[in-house]
Amino acid sequence: MIFTVYNDYHSKPVLPYDVDKKGCGQFKCYACDIYFINDDAMKQHEKTKKHRRRVKLMTKETPYTYKDALRAAEITF
Repeated sequence: MIFTVYNDYHSKPVLPYDVDKKGCGQFKCYACDIYFINDDAMKQHEKTKKHRRRVKLMTKETPYTYKDALRAAEITF
């Protein structure tokens, strides 16, 4: 999950219209993976400490992949 959130944060794909999600799926915080009902609620969220910490984490380092784990364990195929 962290890897998909990381990829979405850096690529910011176009969101499809989805009536089952808050705000019809149009207002999403990619760093926190949360949907909002409108743009104002999203802007309020972007001011919170939780969001700022998550953005800092996303820009700081890339998540480990399966290949990284194998390389660290010195397992080769």
